[in-house]
Amino acid sequence: PPPPRDAGFLHLRSDIERRRLAGMSLDEASDSAVGGGIYSAAHSAATYARLVELARDALAAGYSAVVDAAFLTRRQRAPFRALAKELGVPFHVLACSAPRDTLARRIEQRGAAAEDPSEATVEVLAAQCEAIEALDAATEGAIVCPADLDDDGRVAALGRARPGLG
Repeated sequence: PPPPRDAGFLHLRSDIERRRLAGMSLDEASDSAVGGGIYSAAHSAATYARLVELARDALAAGYSAVVDAAFLTRRQRAPFRALAKELGVPFHVLACSAPRDTLARRIEQRGAAAEDPSEATVEVLAAQCEAIEALDAATEGAIVCPADLDDDGRVAALGRARPGLG
């Protein structure tokens, strides 16, 4: 039977799936350089392909899915848009932004807490800022998220995550 209407959404994280594909534990440091190791183009492509598979499974089972990834390029976003069209479900890109110094502070705080599988650093942030391709709201379903909305507020705006996932 399909999940109840209030079942919430599945939170699929690139940081977690990237590590799973590499056979790593969630707290294991990869020691990968920016653009290398588990962050190489090939491993990133495999990670996004895996996220498409997981999103397909979740949607086919009747759940909503939030895919949490950088989605820096149109090429990374396109398969998810195509999947949504194929399955007849809504598709949106939640574009969260904040001043670069705020992002750097959040990255440093997250790294110091050492409780998150993300290995983002201010160097990664700099590389991402250089590589990002602007969203086209008309064709990519972008929803701009205000910079002052905290993490819990962003999630609350989307719905409720399923317990124990993400």
